[in-house]
Amino acid sequence: MTIYLDYIFIENIIIDYILIKETSYVARRKINTKNILLASILASLYIVIMVYFKMKQLNFLICKLLLMIVIVYICFKPK
Repeated sequence: MTIYLDYIFIENIIIDYILIKETSYVARRKINTKNILLASILASLYIVIMVYFKMKQLNFLICKLLLMIVIVYICFKPK
């Protein structure tokens, strides 16, 4: 089976962007578009690295939680 990493990367950027935008809408917070795009690219790179290098360690719950904490910090900048 062939996996095209560019399709995975682009698709994840779009989906992550939509999810973060909807989360900001529900939370009634304004987020800079650059921050949303940066967080989306970071999440997509995580998936591409996990698929390309077949790193089982990145599939652990703690790694995913750390990624989500970084994404929330990039987007919402909590104090």
